[in-house]
Amino acid sequence: MAPSCSWPPARRSSDLTPPSHYVTKRQLSLPILSSLSLLLLGAFNAASPPTAGAHVLNVFGKVMDMDDKTLDSVRVTVDQEGKVIDQLWADAKGRFAVTLDIGGFYGIEMLREGYILKRFIIDSRTDDPAQVITGPFTAEVNLRREEDLAFVDITELDLPYAMVAYDKKLHAFMVDEAYTAEMKKVEGALMLSSARAKKRQGQ
Repeated sequence: MAPSCSWPPARRSSDLTPPSHYVTKRQLSLPILSSLSLLLLGAFNAASPPTAGAHVLNVFGKVMDMDDKTLDSVRVTVDQEGKVIDQLWADAKGRFAVTLDIGGFYGIEMLREGYILKRFIIDSRTDDPAQVITGPFTAEVNLRREEDLAFVDITELDLPYAMVAYDKKLHAFMVDEAYTAEMKKVEGALMLSSARAKKRQGQ
């Protein structure tokens, strides 16, 4: 069973007040790498060992709606074992970048007003960070509008949408595809229930 959040986050958006311009705390130094077929995918360069003394994982993200249109005004929160360690705003193209120390258990959540919060886990715990080969990890995340699930209880979505962990054999941070597939099924079932409830109410 995948670890759950350290606290139950409010899945629907709250009052968010973005700054007058949207920039990440850490300037993007690399372009967002292309993803494959999943909403959240790992990308790595096994040929590039980590910088000596700097055992970190650079995470580059891009936030979009369900039609793959980029979203601005997205607040990104990073926690380590439930304690918030960073908070930033994605830029006008939905991009953000964070740097994580190898050895921690992290949650990264994305929230935009009018959309349902989405969160994923990066488990970088290891006995020897120096042995972890890291390249940039990229994530393309799609947020769903609150109105899509307005007629159902979305408590089931309190679990992280994806789990990412280091694979010693592949020397890369990889997404648990089976877990993500199950969460997609849960979301799909909620969409169907919401549509049926909306139809019953004649909306």
